[in-house]
Amino acid sequence: KMIVLNQKAIEMTETILATSTIQAVRAIASDIQQEQQSAEEQYKSWLGEWNETYTNLSDFPEMDGHDMYPTYLGLARATDMAILKAATGNDADRLFIRLMIAHHEGAIQGDGTSSLLQYGKLIEFKNKSLTSYKNDIKRLEDLQKDE
Repeated sequence: KMIVLNQKAIEMTETILATSTIQAVRAIASDIQQEQQSAEEQYKSWLGEWNETYTNLSDFPEMDGHDMYPTYLGLARATDMAILKAATGNDADRLFIRLMIAHHEGAIQGDGTSSLLQYGKLIEFKNKSLTSYKNDIKRLEDLQKDE
């Protein structure tokens, strides 16, 4: 589940990095992208060690309401992503900020499910990730105030 969330965050950051001209937005998007890529690699590595497979977001059709498309808390809908990809300037930056805050808040709220995953290395990694998400939300909210 977290891999899918990581992949969506990476997709959002790639989209805004291709269009944003605001250095503060680009900086946080770049930081989030690096964090999410690192987390995705770590989860895949652990699943490999455990001989498990992982879900790749690109394996799902991008249609809102499709039964096979993952619907996790905070996961941006296909229509939101289409709007983000078509947006430019301040509209794109504002939408990215809104979607990424919702994305991270969804991951934090969804932690109730992952609280059952109390396995050694995963506990520390999960807690570090949640702290990072909270810090990112604060930075994103500060960008909203600066508008």
